[in-house]
Amino acid sequence: MAWTMRVLMGLTFGLGSLFSIAACDDSGGDSDTGGNTGTMTTGTGTTGGGALPGTPIPFMDGWAAFDQNTVGIQGAFYTFGDFTDMPPGTSTIMPADFAMAGAEICASGSAGQVMDGADGLPAYSQYWGAAVGFNLSQEVGVDTPLPYDATANNVVGFAFTIGGTNPTPLEGELRFNVKVNGDTNNYCATIPAAGNNEFMLTELYQSCWDRDTSAPTPDPSKLEALHWQYVTKEELTYTFDICITALSTITG
Repeated sequence: MAWTMRVLMGLTFGLGSLFSIAACDDSGGDSDTGGNTGTMTTGTGTTGGGALPGTPIPFMDGWAAFDQNTVGIQGAFYTFGDFTDMPPGTSTIMPADFAMAGAEICASGSAGQVMDGADGLPAYSQYWGAAVGFNLSQEVGVDTPLPYDATANNVVGFAFTIGGTNPTPLEGELRFNVKVNGDTNNYCATIPAAGNNEFMLTELYQSCWDRDTSAPTPDPSKLEALHWQYVTKEELTYTFDICITALSTITG
């Protein structure tokens, strides 16, 4: 199951990058995944220690079960990256799945440097990075995720705790993305630091690297997955090591 999910999600990211390039900002500055330039939009999510706010979503060995939470979430954690696309990128991430992960989701790897394509421009659709994903609605034994209705479950945001030896590399960038079922756009914000982070759905903007806070936010009735993505840079390759130790929903 994990291998199939990695292929499907990698393809979706590639499509999302292609759509994003059509609306790129050519004003200059540091470039990020999606073919757009400028500083990434950061949500107002809080960071720090202490108890994680919200309704807990317990998980074990890479799976969160429906009967272990009160907001109707069930699904698998998995890894994916541009290395599964055709043509492949150069990012890496391990492990391939979290079947033996216990109560933490830990992954490590590298976000490969963005190289130029045949047109001489940075090929963001090929070199977009690597990520940990989590499906919000998934049947046991079935790879394809279903849409999750956050509105029906009174979910307005997500909180999580991250750690590891290098979860937010100084030279890199970690984003929190929400995938919408049937939508190739990314809705995202930068994760500023390790520890507890909290993001409302209204703080996750389409093509967030464009810095446009008037851009659309995700349709809460059709959420599909959460992504923790290490995005690529034009000037370098960088490594990462992350552990997701807790996850919760914000209701209201």
